[in-house]
Amino acid sequence: MRNWNLSTKIIASYSVLIAVMAGTIASGMYWQFYSSQRQAIRNRLLAIVSLAVPQIDSDYHGLVLSRSDRTSAFYKINQDRLVAIQATSPDIKRIYTVRQQPNKKFVYVLNYDPADQGKTVLIGMDYTKSLDNLYAAVARNTPFVEPEFHQTANGETILYGYAPITNLQGRVNGFLVVELDASSVLRQEYSVAAFALVTFLGVLLLTVVLVRWLSRSLVVLPILQLNSAAKQLERGNWDATLPSDVYDGLRLRTDELGELSASFNSMAKQLQTSFATLEQKVEERTLQLAEAKEKADTANLAKSEFLANMSHELRTPLNGILGYAQILQNSEPLTERAKKGVDIIYQCGNHLLNLINDVLDLAKIEAHKLELYPSDVYLPALLEGVAEMMRVRAGQKGIPFTYQPDSNLPIGITVDEKRLRQVLINLLGNAIKFTDEGGVTFRVKTQKLETGTYQIRFQVEDTGVGISPSGLTKIFQPFEQVGDVKKQGEGTGLGLAISQQIVSLMHSTLNVESQLGKGSTFWFEVELAEAKEWAASLRTTKQEKITGFQGSKRQVLVIDDRWENRSVLVNLLKPLGFVVTAVSNGREGLDKAKEIHPDLIITDLMMPEMDGYEMLRQLRQIPELKNIPAIASSASVFESNQNESITAGADAFLPKPVEAPALLKLLEKYLSLQWIYE
Repeated sequence: MRNWNLSTKIIASYSVLIAVMAGTIASGMYWQFYSSQRQAIRNRLLAIVSLAVPQIDSDYHGLVLSRSDRTSAFYKINQDRLVAIQATSPDIKRIYTVRQQPNKKFVYVLNYDPADQGKTVLIGMDYTKSLDNLYAAVARNTPFVEPEFHQTANGETILYGYAPITNLQGRVNGFLVVELDASSVLRQEYSVAAFALVTFLGVLLLTVVLVRWLSRSLVVLPILQLNSAAKQLERGNWDATLPSDVYDGLRLRTDELGELSASFNSMAKQLQTSFATLEQKVEERTLQLAEAKEKADTANLAKSEFLANMSHELRTPLNGILGYAQILQNSEPLTERAKKGVDIIYQCGNHLLNLINDVLDLAKIEAHKLELYPSDVYLPALLEGVAEMMRVRAGQKGIPFTYQPDSNLPIGITVDEKRLRQVLINLLGNAIKFTDEGGVTFRVKTQKLETGTYQIRFQVEDTGVGISPSGLTKIFQPFEQVGDVKKQGEGTGLGLAISQQIVSLMHSTLNVESQLGKGSTFWFEVELAEAKEWAASLRTTKQEKITGFQGSKRQVLVIDDRWENRSVLVNLLKPLGFVVTAVSNGREGLDKAKEIHPDLIITDLMMPEMDGYEMLRQLRQIPELKNIPAIASSASVFESNQNESITAGADAFLPKPVEAPALLKLLEKYLSLQWIYE
C-alpha cells in the first residue's frame, strides 16, 4: 500500500464522497425550503403594504407637521386607519409613516405600536434607523420590501416593507413603513435545518468509521507533519525541516507525498539561503532610507528657515517703503506728479509684498497649514472694491472692464474675506494681463438654497490670448505659466495654484474653459452662509480719510530696534492726535511704560537686549501695567510667531509692512475710539 499513488488512496476512500453527496442533498433540501419560505413572507408583506398605503389619506398626512396636530381630525383619521390595518394582520409588530426633510433625513409622522396601543406619539422626531433602504424606496417610488431580515434586541426577527404615500397628482407626501414579525418563518427554518443535519450526520457516521484508518495512516498524518513544518517556516523559523524519522519514512514512498516531502526539504534550505541574503539587503536599504530621510528633514528645515529669514528681511525694508508711502499719500499739499509718484511706490511695494506672500502661501500649502478664518463680511462693498481696483488696471491698459453683480446679491455673508479677495484679484489680474483687445467681464450669480445658505458663482471672462489644451493640464501647478512669454515674467506662476487650494478649502473647485486665441473663462461656486453681523465690516470698506478721534488724547508707546519702523508708526499716529513715545528695545520699553503708563503699546518681537516676547511676559507680571493693551508687530508673519506672541501676552498681532487701515482698526478696538472723518 505504501507504493500506491495519492490518486489510488483517494479512490480507496470513496466513502468520503458519499458523505459529501449526502450533505449536498440535505443542504439542497434545506436551501429550497429556506428560499421559498422567505420569498413567501416577502410576497405577503409586499401585498400588505400595497393594499394598506391607499387607505392613508395623503392630503391629511401632509397636514400633520407637529405634536400639536395629534388632536386634530386629520391626524386621528389616518391613525385609526393604521390601527385597522394592523388588526387585519396580527403579525404586524408596528406600522408608521415618515416624511423626508430638505436635509435628506426622515422624521416620524404617524405611529401605531400594538404593544402600547398607539400611545407613543413621534410626530417630528428623527427616524434613527438605517436610511439606506428608505433611500432605495425613495428611488423606486413603488412598494418595496427589504431583502434582508433584521434581528431586534429582544430576539425577534423583523422584515420591513415600504410604500410611498402619494396624492392624486402623484406627489409623494411620505412613506408607509410596516414591520412584520417573521419569527414563525425562522422557527420553521430551524426545524428543517435540524432534520437536514440529522440526515447528514447519519450518513456521515456510517462512512467515517470505514475511511478513518485509511485517511489517518496514509494521508492525514503525513500531511499534518508537513503542515507543522510549514507553520514553523511561516513563523520565521527558517531552519525548520521535516523531522529525520518522518522524512526517512516519506522518502521511501514513490507517490505524491514522497515527492512533496523531498521538495519541501529542498525548499526550506533554499528559503534559509534566500532569507539570509534578503535580510542583509533590507539592512542596507534601511540604512540608506534613514540617511535619505535625515537629508530630506535637514533640507526641509533649511527651507523653512530660509523662507522665514527671507520673509523677515524683505518685509523689514518694505515696512519703511510702504509706511512712508501711506504717510505721503495723506500729506498735504502734494503736486499731481508727486502724488502719482507716491502711488507708484506704494503699488510697486505692494506688488513685491504679494510676491513674498505667494511664496509663503505655497510653503503653507506644502505643509498642509493653510487655513481659512471666516468672518461676517459686507459682500457688495467687497466686490465693488475689487471691481474698482480692476477697472483702474484695465483703464491703464486701455481695455473695457465690466462688473455684472446679481440683483439678488446677499448683503452679508460669512467667508474669509482676505482669501476670497486674493482669489478674485488673481483671476481678474490674470484676465487683464493677458487681454489686449476686447475686454474683461466679472460676473457674480447668486441662488438662495432651501437650507438658507447662498450658492454664489464667481465668473471671470476675457477675450485674451486663451490657453492651449496642453496648457490647461498644467496651469494649476506651482511655478507653471502659460500664454504670452513676454507676460509670464510679471508673476511667480503661483497665483492659480494658490487660488485652487484656497477654493478647495472652501469646498469647491476652480474651473476653466479656454480657446487659444479667443479667450478664457474661469469660475468657481461656493456655498456661503448669510451673515447677520456684517455692519461691523462696513466701516472698514469705506475709503473716508481719518483725521482724528473724539475724546482726550491717547498715549501710545512704540518699541522697535529699527529707527525707520519707529518713524513710520510715529508719523502715522501723530497727525491723528496721538501722543507717541518711541524706544529701541524691550528693556527701555518696560522702563518707559512704568514711567508714562501708556494707553497702548506697539512692540516689535526681534530686538537686542530684551526681545518683544520677554518684554510682554514681564509686562503682564507688573500689576499696574498688566492690563495695558499690547499689539505685537513683526516682519516674521508665520503662525508660530503670531501664536507665540499671543501666548507671551500680546492682545493682537500686526504684520509688517504695517497697513494703516489694519493699524487703525486695532486702535479703534482696544482704545474704544470714535474716528473723525474728513
